[in-house]
Amino acid sequence: MNKERHVEQSIEKVRRSLGETWKNFSPGEIELLKYIFGEAWVSMERRDWAACSFTMLTEKDVKEIIEIGKRVKQKDIMENTGIGEVDQILRKYM
Repeated sequence: MNKERHVEQSIEKVRRSLGETWKNFSPGEIELLKYIFGEAWVSMERRDWAACSFTMLTEKDVKEIIEIGKRVKQKDIMENTGIGEVDQILRKYM
């Protein structure tokens, strides 16, 4: 429950900050973003997650995070590797 709430709040921040650009993402891509954000939330320290400024993520960042989620789901990379990559992107905005 906690994970879903935090992920939804983060997704909403990204959606609002990207504005019209958000419409470029398909429902499937948004689901991948939710999935990988959820996995990142589980692995990150709560204070680190709270320190991330999701409103600073760019369209390029979001596309990159979605691609990482896709690669993890397809088992092209290990989950912990993908989470590490997402973590690096999020930490740019702490």
